[in-house]
Amino acid sequence: MRSDGQIKGLLCQCRCSCWPSVLLVFLIVLTYVHLLWVGNLAAFAQVSPSVTGANVVVDGRVLFKVGGIESFSASQRADIVNTQLDKVLRSTPPDVPIQIEVETQGDLTTIWIEEQLLLTITEGDMEQGVNPVIQAGQWVNILNRAIAQAQVERTPEYQRNTAITSVVLLLLTIVLHGAVRWLSRQRRRQSAQKSSEHLPWLAHWSVRNLLQPFLSYSRLGLGIATIFYLTGLSSWSRYWRYRLVEFLQATFTTPVFTLGEQEYSLFDFGQAAVLVVGLWILVRIVTVLVRSRLLRDVGANREVQDAIALSLQVTLTGLGLIIILSGLGFDLSSLAIFASVLGVGIGFGLQNIANNFMSGLIILFERPIRVGDFVNLGDLTGTVERIGARSTEIRTLDLVTIIVPNSELIESKVINWSHGHPVSRLHVPFGVAYGSTIRQMRSVVMEAVQVHPEVLRYPQPQVRFLGLGDSSLDFEALVWIRDPRHQFRIKSDLYYLLDANFRRYGVDIPFPQRDVRIHWPNQPEVVAPWLETASTQTDGIPQSHDADSPATDLLAELLECSLLVRQKGDLSDDEMHQLVAEMRGPSGVEVGDRRYGLQVYKRCFVGTEAVTWLAEHQKATHDEALRMGQLLIERGHMHHVTDEHAFEDKYLFYRFYLDEVEV
Repeated sequence: MRSDGQIKGLLCQCRCSCWPSVLLVFLIVLTYVHLLWVGNLAAFAQVSPSVTGANVVVDGRVLFKVGGIESFSASQRADIVNTQLDKVLRSTPPDVPIQIEVETQGDLTTIWIEEQLLLTITEGDMEQGVNPVIQAGQWVNILNRAIAQAQVERTPEYQRNTAITSVVLLLLTIVLHGAVRWLSRQRRRQSAQKSSEHLPWLAHWSVRNLLQPFLSYSRLGLGIATIFYLTGLSSWSRYWRYRLVEFLQATFTTPVFTLGEQEYSLFDFGQAAVLVVGLWILVRIVTVLVRSRLLRDVGANREVQDAIALSLQVTLTGLGLIIILSGLGFDLSSLAIFASVLGVGIGFGLQNIANNFMSGLIILFERPIRVGDFVNLGDLTGTVERIGARSTEIRTLDLVTIIVPNSELIESKVINWSHGHPVSRLHVPFGVAYGSTIRQMRSVVMEAVQVHPEVLRYPQPQVRFLGLGDSSLDFEALVWIRDPRHQFRIKSDLYYLLDANFRRYGVDIPFPQRDVRIHWPNQPEVVAPWLETASTQTDGIPQSHDADSPATDLLAELLECSLLVRQKGDLSDDEMHQLVAEMRGPSGVEVGDRRYGLQVYKRCFVGTEAVTWLAEHQKATHDEALRMGQLLIERGHMHHVTDEHAFEDKYLFYRFYLDEVEV
């Protein structure tokens, strides 16, 4: 059984590997059709690509091109020649030679077949620097070879041999296809198990990463090569192959769009699409390399890396698009109208997108908000997880990710608790009853807030008198904390402590009171018996809380224990040693030599990878994973390689003390 993390990794791998396969298939088909169009099967028929016109074809083989004249177009002349050649081949037995001759009368040079006029050599038919007689001789030689081959292919013996060859080739292709498929399955099984015991030669990194795509694409190439070869064995299959290519050529090369004076076909747009996708992949690779190799090695923080990577990506993409469009012959000057229309569209329809994009650039360069900051945006409170070109991701205290447009972070009032210095002051309002001793109350409050482990001693806590309320004396405790993310939990803990200490020292917490006066003439006579009965029933019942009662002591002890557990962690020493052993084990974090700048650190691991490992294997949240890592440092199991940082989810190097001996 695979864990959820493995399943997500496999799904991500499938999503990342599908689109390169589709792109490669499209490239193969596009390249193949392009070669057929440009070369016009010249490799099989010795056709010169420099001559323009219509094709003369025998059984799907392109022999040469003929041009047009005043009364007939090139296509009409080629159709007449092709029809006559096909008629002669059908009417002549395979064992009877077909006579082809050249006749010259004055300035006219003609080609005759079986004493019938086939075509007349014109200026549009001749290559540059070749006279009509030489051109006619070359064409006659090509026709003789093609017709002789066509007659051989119409014999029963050749057709029988072709059928046998086709069956053998199909069986061989099926066997090879099955072998490649079996090898591909073996490779996937090895990748899933992370083992190389069956195929040890797959252990090398380059082979592991290149073999699986090679196996997949070799099956596709094997199928295409087999189909192409089989369709070229017989005359009828070659003919229909040529008709299919001709249909595709007419479909994809016919102009469908005009920009200025330039016409563009579907094939032009296909080339542009392939090059744009290739540019996008190349830009992503360059951006990742610059970010992971250059910026990370020089010590740039995450925000600077995001800003430089985004600027580099936009710049390279823009320059690449200009180069691609210019290379494909697109008239960039004719795009001025389109750019104007696009500008109007951005001004109206895409105004919000442009606003968010520019706001994202302002945030990345001005950096009023950074990744990891704890912010308040309206009723939204959380940690900034990612700052993108259009939006920013904020993770709330409930671990829910909220996507906020960048424009709201620029135009709205944002409270950034982590900006500048993360230390902040926490307000804890409360009230006590009238008649309470203020000096005693202040001592009780100071004792309660100072016992909390996350309240800073400097600046010292304060108790501020707010005023005289309707039913209470209103105060507030002012304490300083180091991490604003914990303000809600700390505030709750302080209220627990205040309530426990008020009960211990007998400080009354008031509630609203109202005096009701009733005008009743016979009140004494009616109420006196009721008051006497009520006084008798309430004898022996305590009227106030006992400050030293066992319940109060138990509440304080429970609160003290809860704070102690939260401070020291919920892992025993044995559990901590077992956790370290798992992290250093085969399925633990990756421990190895790492380079930062010019310095090489031996036997260390990355903090980000350790946080991910703890979250996945210990079934913990991100914050709990950070807390467990910090506990490992505090209890002396690991440390930062230079002892300059606590445990953080960053590209920082840490080392186990057990590996310190090996270093």
